[in-house]
Amino acid sequence: MSLRQGNNIPPQKKPSFGTYSIVTRLTIIYTLTAFGMLTLTAGFLYYALTITLHSKDERFLIDKIIHFRNIMKSSYYDVHELEQEVKEGGGYQFHKYLVKIVDVHGKTIMTSETSDTMDTIPFPQPHEVNEEPWNMVRFKSTSDEVFIMMSAWADCPDCSDHKVLINTALNVTVEEAVLQQYRKQIYLVLITGLFFAAFIGMLIARRGLNPLQRIAAVIQRIRASQLQERLAPSQWPQELTVLATSFDEMLDRLEDSFARLSRFSTDIAHELRTPLNNLMGETEVALSKTRTVEEYQQILESSLEEFTRLSHMIEGLLFLARAENTDIKLDRSSFDPLQEIHEVLEYYEVLAKEKAITIQCSGSGNVCADPLLFRRAVTNIVSNAFRYSQSGSTIHIEAQEAENHSFSITIKDNGIGIEAAELQNIFDRFYRTPGAKGYDTRGSGLGLSIAKSIMDLHGGTIDVHSEPSQGTMVQLKFPAY
Repeated sequence: MSLRQGNNIPPQKKPSFGTYSIVTRLTIIYTLTAFGMLTLTAGFLYYALTITLHSKDERFLIDKIIHFRNIMKSSYYDVHELEQEVKEGGGYQFHKYLVKIVDVHGKTIMTSETSDTMDTIPFPQPHEVNEEPWNMVRFKSTSDEVFIMMSAWADCPDCSDHKVLINTALNVTVEEAVLQQYRKQIYLVLITGLFFAAFIGMLIARRGLNPLQRIAAVIQRIRASQLQERLAPSQWPQELTVLATSFDEMLDRLEDSFARLSRFSTDIAHELRTPLNNLMGETEVALSKTRTVEEYQQILESSLEEFTRLSHMIEGLLFLARAENTDIKLDRSSFDPLQEIHEVLEYYEVLAKEKAITIQCSGSGNVCADPLLFRRAVTNIVSNAFRYSQSGSTIHIEAQEAENHSFSITIKDNGIGIEAAELQNIFDRFYRTPGAKGYDTRGSGLGLSIAKSIMDLHGGTIDVHSEPSQGTMVQLKFPAY
């Protein structure tokens, strides 16, 4: 059995104009434009020359007929003057005109020397005596001579029926040869101009695209370890300034992202290493000798705390990853925020009693947000307030609705506070201020990062104001919906 696979091969599509290189496209466009303009110019000049020559020839024949009419209308016209006027046309080498004057019966009164030629010329319908001559006819003889012809009746008192027929012809063979030669020159100019325009267009396109090639060279030098490269928009043409500026801004964002990623990798390695080392150390100690049941229980309880810490850390990282990829669907609804806050505070009743911390809640209104994410953001902020507040202090929580129906939650404590220089880094993952590390070692540095991601998902903001040893105020602002 033979397989004719060739019949199943789909036909290849021809490349479209848009797939050509920019140099090729610019060269083609420039060449066609230049060729079109050159063609229009040459065509107009040829047309103008042709019209000028034809108008001149037509005016010449009209003037001759008028002149012959003036001679013939006299009762006693001068035969010698008429003969001289008829004969002189043949004396011109490059502009010969022919004349034949006949009466109404077809009898020749006078003709130019080239009478044989006159007999072969088919003259047009003559104009009447009182009619202005205008009808000009073109004729090419068997000897390739070109004539233009005009006929008209003229008054002649001394002739039969008092009128004669004037047939005139002008030999324009030389003019036709000039026009033919001019056409050949135009064709030569157009062909030469086509190739010249293509060559010049290619040079202009390549020179015009040199900045793009230099930009490409700069981009090719950029590596993950060389993100400090910049295009410097000021040195590029105006058309490329926006591109260079946008690219430099992209590099700024990439450089910042790489720096943040590097810090994040270092921080996560450090944060994961601590609980893992604790688990390994406790396990090695437990295995070093036989322990009592109570000792094993203590080790397992300690391990469980480390596992819980790792679980919370991983859960926080997964949430942040989903938030960055906008993978979280918000389930917005309008609810009373104080009710959610009171439910959060129930988890901290024991801790509040142990540290003698007073909690004051105030405000009213409804907030439009995702209830679960709202509770998680508030939980993270409240957790920090409890963790870094001293015994006997007060935590203030205020809910307030603005006139534009936006809503804010303000949580203020009297804790250790944050240095001004540290405020710009507090939303980085795993970042903890030196004061926080010295005061409490249990945190992971993800709480504020998660809270900020939640506010970004809602289109809101989170503002932090703090002074060392005076406390911290965190404000969550939810937009109106």
